[in-house]
Amino acid sequence: MDAVLEILNNKVEELLVQLRNAQNDVINWKEFVKSKNSNLGIEEIINPDKNNELFESNVNKSLIDNIVEIMSKTNSELYSSELVKILKPIYEDKDKDFIQRRISTELSDGAREGLLYSRHRKDKNQHHLAKVWGLVRFLDEKKEVKEEHKYKSTQ
Repeated sequence: MDAVLEILNNKVEELLVQLRNAQNDVINWKEFVKSKNSNLGIEEIINPDKNNELFESNVNKSLIDNIVEIMSKTNSELYSSELVKILKPIYEDKDKDFIQRRISTELSDGAREGLLYSRHRKDKNQHHLAKVWGLVRFLDEKKEVKEEHKYKSTQ
């Protein structure tokens, strides 16, 4: 009986260490997002020649974490095609269609989980353009996009 109890106590200790590590990861992520929320332009992030740091995304992070990081850095709504351009160098062994499908899935899941939203942009004649995606924090209490977060054209 004592051996089983000792094994269970060791397992509890291991889980507590994992929990503390996860809590530290959350704190570090929040600090990172706060420090990187510098409203970089989309073009600066897409074009690594203009911004050598690009961003600290990599294939070891989840795709949704990379997407959130990109949106936080641009501080703006983005088209999924822009996310593909930004993420393609990270997933260089994958083709563009594969990346587009994965991003579409992650965006939909993020919206379903309440992390992201999407909306159709309209031109000056109120015709629908493609869908843009953003972080829920870009919305005001009326669920309208705050002006500073609205899509900023790269042209």
